Amino acid sequence: MIKEKWHIVLLILFIPLVPIESVGQERSREQEIEQIIESIRESAEDETESALILEDLTHLAEQPLNINSATATDLEKLHFLNFSQIATIINYREKHGEILSSYELNTLPGFTPDIVARIRPFISFAQPSAEARKYRRRGRSYLLLKGQRLFPKSRGYGSASISEPPKYPGTPERFYTRYHYEKAESWSAGFTAEKDAGEEFFSGDNSNGFDFYSAFAAVQGRGFIKQVNIGDFYIRTGQGLNYWSGMGAGKSADVLNTMKSGQGIRAYTSTDENRFFRGGALTLGRGPFEMFLFFSDKNRDANKVSEEPAVFTSLQTSGLHRTEGERADKLSLNERVFGGYAQLKTNHFRMGITYSRQMFDGEIQPGDDLYKQYYFRGSTNQQAGIDYQLAFPSVQLFGEVAARENETLAGIQGIVWRPHPQIGISAVYRNYSRSFHSFYGNAFGESSGVRNEAGFYLGSEILLAPKLRMDFYADAYHFPWVRSYTSSPGSGTELFSQLTWSPLSTFECYLRGKTETRPDKISDGGTVLTDVDETTTRVRLHTDWDLSETVTFRNRVEYAGYKKADVTETGWLAFQDLVFHLEKAKTECWIRYAWYNTDGYNSRIYAYENDVLYHFSIPAFYGQGHRMYLNLKWAPGRWLTVYLKGGYSLRPGLETWGSGNDETEGESRVDIRALLRLRW
Repeated sequence: MIKEKWHIVLLILFIPLVPIESVGQERSREQEIEQIIESIRESAEDETESALILEDLTHLAEQPLNINSATATDLEKLHFLNFSQIATIINYREKHGEILSSYELNTLPGFTPDIVARIRPFISFAQPSAEARKYRRRGRSYLLLKGQRLFPKSRGYGSASISEPPKYPGTPERFYTRYHYEKAESWSAGFTAEKDAGEEFFSGDNSNGFDFYSAFAAVQGRGFIKQVNIGDFYIRTGQGLNYWSGMGAGKSADVLNTMKSGQGIRAYTSTDENRFFRGGALTLGRGPFEMFLFFSDKNRDANKVSEEPAVFTSLQTSGLHRTEGERADKLSLNERVFGGYAQLKTNHFRMGITYSRQMFDGEIQPGDDLYKQYYFRGSTNQQAGIDYQLAFPSVQLFGEVAARENETLAGIQGIVWRPHPQIGISAVYRNYSRSFHSFYGNAFGESSGVRNEAGFYLGSEILLAPKLRMDFYADAYHFPWVRSYTSSPGSGTELFSQLTWSPLSTFECYLRGKTETRPDKISDGGTVLTDVDETTTRVRLHTDWDLSETVTFRNRVEYAGYKKADVTETGWLAFQDLVFHLEKAKTECWIRYAWYNTDGYNSRIYAYENDVLYHFSIPAFYGQGHRMYLNLKWAPGRWLTVYLKGGYSLRPGLETWGSGNDETEGESRVDIRALLRLRW
């Protein structure tokens, strides 16, 4: 590390560390979304979940829920509330009338200041304006048009020789469009279309335009028929052992957020090209009883190795169709799924049962590697489950058990307890068999996929003083069978702590530490493999300061450490943000300068970046370099919003950036992204 440069990093950080009194201002929606997404992304193995979470939260930020008119179904969309808190809000409104402010919300049983602060950016207390009521009666539409490009072009767009075509036959731009119409409490419909960078556009295999199309329609019923869905949709039930997409509960800085609250069928509007359902669903209900039935029939990407009989080694999830091999995998496997979910729910109790059957038109045979021995094999997958939630004034219990047709089980059991208004505790035990497999599951755990894991999690939130909060968790887990990065079954631990100081409504500072030790295999130089401990450590100091209603000052310094056998890496990252809210100019502007220096990829550091609407960006920084970006939002009227982001990355002395077909020449890269939103 370059020790003599640390004084500059510290200077950047401590300029605003001592706050002064400024114009009162509640935490912005953008700040809340940033913390949630960044915290979850650090624990998630793939970006799909984080992208869906971002979409959920951005939609809520754009259209805050009216706390006084929202139904139980509406309040479930907040994600931060459990069903007992939702029942408390509804019962309070029925007895006492409208909730007038967040201060009144604080007085409700089960609502701590921290919970209220978390949901405040996504709710409103005022009655809808005349314009909002007009749109509610006639419905509203919006259209998104997005384009992006990375400079310079990567190696995949060039030809090795005159006779050899480029690996990427398409253009380097990514294009995306989405249309959505919604009439409140009536119906909604929309479509999404996307072309990734490198994919052909109105040519070659994509002569009809975009590489991916998706559409949906949802009709709100009356009486016993609650909702009808046609087209693309996704499912959230129980604690995610069988079905869960998008925002859920997991290890994050929100240490008590361990219980999921399923929302059944939801229209699919994202760009993951494989992990969704295409067909129809019917939701029925009366009183405390509710159920849905669904059927899906779609083709998905898979790696085919044999035609007769059709054999596939794996399901592909990238959604990229640039190279010849990627295009050969496109939509090569047909998947049919049918099933249902029935639920009995009251204000303090829920119990549901799930059943589904999944059928492929080919055999999935993942190979003979030792870690794949208990992977799913065959052409059908049948599973069922039962889940429950039970709420008392200060305690919530939850759990789910699921079983496959091969009699393998997965189970999770948890508790969230508030023994005192200033103390919260959460404990979760999970045990997922090495032979269990759920293609659409996403449950609490160390890794993606509901399989081959057992563990115990304990988290606590303590309000040490009115402006000082401590959060921490410890998670111990065990892998009953070999994983791709181990040579034998193994165990690991993860520890997290965060101290948050909020002396003013305009200033927040937190100090975070996180360390994880897990097994990883190494070679003795020959064929003998053995497992050793791989330890990663992160320490972060972050400040967020609203100097006025116009300017926000944000900075961070973070340290990363890595050790595996005799390999040791360290690194640091520091960034400075300036955010301007120019109300008269109808403009918001985010500016960042980041500087980083790490020994390698193992000591990489992630940092959330503000971006255009519905776009997710948390790049990993490693090596030595600088990152700058400017992100603009201009809204001259309610009907039009323009977003523009330009980023510049520099790694001095680097001859090439990236690898393979994505390799670019030179020490710098420029990325540009623009989005246009029309609303009427």
